[in-house]
Amino acid sequence: MNSIIHDYLQLSIVYYPCPIIPGVKRKNNLSLRGQVVDCADPRGMRYGHTMKTKAILITIILACAIYPSGMRGGIAADVSDKRAQIIKTAEKYLGARYNYGGMTTNGFDCSGFVQFVFRENGITLPRSTVNQYECGKKIDMGDAKPGDLVFFNIYGTRISHVGIFAGKSAFIHAPTWGKRVSYADMNLDYWKRTFVGAVTYLDDD
Repeated sequence: MNSIIHDYLQLSIVYYPCPIIPGVKRKNNLSLRGQVVDCADPRGMRYGHTMKTKAILITIILACAIYPSGMRGGIAADVSDKRAQIIKTAEKYLGARYNYGGMTTNGFDCSGFVQFVFRENGITLPRSTVNQYECGKKIDMGDAKPGDLVFFNIYGTRISHVGIFAGKSAFIHAPTWGKRVSYADMNLDYWKRTFVGAVTYLDDD
C-alpha cells in the first residue's frame, strides 16, 4: 500500500480517457459506486475531467481496504484446484458478447468478466481494471499461473485491459466492442507491446 501511495503522490493530475456513449451521462469518470470504471472504448475517445491525486488515492485506498490481499489466504485449501476451476468457469463463457460496463452473462467488459468469474468461485475483486491491478499481489510474468491476472495499457495513458492467464502464453478476456469472450496469445506483438504486469489473488504459500 505504501508503494501505491508513493507512486500516486508523484502525480498532480491524472487524465483518464473516457468513452463517448450516446445517451449516457457520466460525471468525473466515476461510477455510481465511486470507483473509476473502464474507459477502453474504441468507438471514440475523449479526455474526461482531470482528477486530483487525492481523489485517486482515496479511490484506490478504499478499494484495497474492501478487497484486502489478506483475504486470499482463506479461499481454498487446494489452490491448484481453485486455479483450475477459475479457468473452467472462464471457458464456460467463451463466446459471450462484449458490453461496455457489463458484469453479467448478458455481456461483459474486460474487468466485469474477470470480476464475474472470480465471484463465481467465491473470490471478491474490485470492479475496475486499475483497482484490480493495484489491489492484487504483483508477480513476475514468469511466475504467473493459471488463474492469475494479466494487465495491459492499450491507449498509452493507464492500465485499461485485463485478462485471466490460462497457462503458457494464453489468456481469456472480453476484448472490445463487436467481439466476444475468447482466448488470446500473449506472444503476439500487440500484447507484448501493451503488457504492463501480472497480479495474483491466489496464495500458493
